[in-house]
Amino acid sequence: MRGLHPRGLIPTRVNSMAELELVDPSKQCVIIASNIGAQKFARIEAAASQRGVYVVNGKQKKQDLDNVNKEGE
Repeated sequence: MRGLHPRGLIPTRVNSMAELELVDPSKQCVIIASNIGAQKFARIEAAASQRGVYVVNGKQKKQDLDNVNKEGE
């Protein structure tokens, strides 16, 4: 169907933890907004995994966070 993720879920953009709480894991997947910082992104991603919500752009941002941590050392 048009507009659905290949997993059959409705993609939903999330900017905060409050918006994440409104997501139904059985019907929706999450796209975390690109203007979110790395630390907040990691917190939202961790909360999503605890709730069983699929994060579409999770791995890409996680690699960016790893690169930031390596540069800081």
